[in-house]
Amino acid sequence: MLRKLIIVTCLLPILVIVFIVITAFIFGESLYIDEYLILSTILASALIIAFSFKLKLIKFNFLNINLKEFLIALLLAAILFFIFYIEKICFGSYIKEPSSVLFSIMMIVLIPIVEEVINKKIVLDNLDKLKVNKFLIIGLTIFYFTVLHYPDILFVHFLVGLGTTLIYYKNRNILQVILIHAFYNFSIIFYNYL
Repeated sequence: MLRKLIIVTCLLPILVIVFIVITAFIFGESLYIDEYLILSTILASALIIAFSFKLKLIKFNFLNINLKEFLIALLLAAILFFIFYIEKICFGSYIKEPSSVLFSIMMIVLIPIVEEVINKKIVLDNLDKLKVNKFLIIGLTIFYFTVLHYPDILFVHFLVGLGTTLIYYKNRNILQVILIHAFYNFSIIFYNYL
């Protein structure tokens, strides 16, 4: 199982690059560079998720969330946005503004689903099945989440990874961490449109 997990986690960045080339070839100049990157990431991630199902590295205990979990998701997203805002003021404008409605929809809906499924359902759950030390599991999951945001590796990405990983590790509710991520991305896009 460890070998399968290593293959899947190493394959994602390679597939993203391949899909960037493919989407650039197919769509030409009709998409902005951010859209190429996100579309490529979504395509590569969908392939990784499908591959993970085939290898039996992933399964869902399907999605439910109570009011308390929903409110925690909103609160954590608000706190993370506040940290993002402080980081942006202190270090300047390094987060690109949304280039289109398509980009915004991908950032709010698709990216949180894809990133959280890969980071929590594939990486964290499978490391946990291997009986790896829980601090190493949490650390590797946060590291993987942060590195996947290259070149925009920010302190707030680390904190999003930390918050969602700790919450998921505690209650194993994938919908809650997807909502945290979606609310956080929505707040950044809403802020950039103001």
